[in-house]
Amino acid sequence: MTGDKKFGSNALEPCVAMPEITAAPNPLDWGQPVDGLGVLSEQGKWAARAADARKAAESLKNAVEIVEPLIKGNYFGQDCEEGAALRDSLLALVGAEGSWRNELVNQIVRLEQLADQCENAAKELAATDQDSAAELSRDQ
Repeated sequence: MTGDKKFGSNALEPCVAMPEITAAPNPLDWGQPVDGLGVLSEQGKWAARAADARKAAESLKNAVEIVEPLIKGNYFGQDCEEGAALRDSLLALVGAEGSWRNELVNQIVRLEQLADQCENAAKELAATDQDSAAELSRDQ
């Protein structure tokens, strides 16, 4: 140290908004209560995934419903050649036959299919659990 400088005076102050670091979950604890929510079965996880996919699909549907009325109007001026060309270009990109809208619709369909698959997985897991339980009870 030299002069009146104290050791560590150039050190940065700790970040005030530092998030709390928690340990990674232990795989040996799977099936145990987590954060007071109780035990979540694989069936419950698939049902939760299905609900999330349906929620995402609904959000995209809402986005399409909000945007469609906006693009149907002509905001570029009546009898304006440049405005008509700009509006045609916008409709080609975003409108009913546009790639943006079509991509959103495709995403909605895929999310709904994913939700169906997740629900089917949950049902299959429940049926397998019931069959296994019945088999175990017969064996005893």
